Amino acid sequence: MDNQHRAGGYDSLRINRDGPAEAFDAIGAHYDEAFPNKQGQVSAGDWLIRSLPTGARVLDLGCGTGLPTARQLVASGFEVVGIDLSGEMVKLARECVPGATFHQMDIADLLRMAEHGQ
Repeated sequence: MDNQHRAGGYDSLRINRDGPAEAFDAIGAHYDEAFPNKQGQVSAGDWLIRSLPTGARVLDLGCGTGLPTARQLVASGFEVVGIDLSGEMVKLARECVPGATFHQMDIADLLRMAEHGQ
């Protein structure tokens, strides 16, 4: 029996995520002030830059404002696609990192699409 049948598949992840999206929409431009310590993200980005071939495509799940990760990766020559649940975060990411592509999307929807071969 595969995981889809045991755990209900990714369709079982369908829950109302309006609250978290609204919270991040409200934080908006103050996100980076509210969460200023990003050294772990910068270190992880440095590791990724060293580990991937030049020009690799990177999917940034929960990209937020695109700072610092998407900006760091674009500056190093990677093709970055970011997704976030919050429309405001996606809007800010597009402004902060114009060299990347950003979409408003629930990660669970992305998993469902992958599960169904889309």
